[in-house]
Amino acid sequence: MELFSDVKLPLRVDKLTKISAKWRAKLEDREKQCSQDVEGGVCEGDRGSQNKGEASEGCADQEGKGSNRKQVLAMVYEDGLRSLAELTSATVELFRKLAELTLLPQGQEQDHLVQAKRFNRLTNLVSVELETLAALHAETITKLDPQNSNCNTTSLYLEASNSCSYVQDAYQLLCPVLKFRCASKKSC
Repeated sequence: MELFSDVKLPLRVDKLTKISAKWRAKLEDREKQCSQDVEGGVCEGDRGSQNKGEASEGCADQEGKGSNRKQVLAMVYEDGLRSLAELTSATVELFRKLAELTLLPQGQEQDHLVQAKRFNRLTNLVSVELETLAALHAETITKLDPQNSNCNTTSLYLEASNSCSYVQDAYQLLCPVLKFRCASKKSC
């Protein structure tokens, strides 16, 4: 999966792709773990019952089995928050490095407008990926506990929004660097 392969920048953005792929794989593992628990009898009542309230009560009554589902639910939620935090921090770090590279004198002339468009494209791609990661984790949480998932899913979407804001702020901080570089080269 090469999310950022079409963005050509002086730095490799493989780290962002690896982070995203790692968290997606971890989410799939959590889903498999929960589905194995369900098949193993952790929450057998959820499948055949027409009334979900009765099924949930039946699961909660089973000793230790309902707590396993809650643990998986908590792990998925925490993984969602960690994935957003890790991708955001890696992106902000990448933007800092890009700003430093932009300020370095280079032997070849670069079109700063093209470079700014690439930075903008990267910002948009990362924002979409943050929203996608949050949606995937929220969907999994809703599958695991449809009745009590509102708080966790709302929190994930809020954190995704905050992460997008951090990434967009980092991009905005790159703009003066590009303007300075453009003015110093008088190429714009």
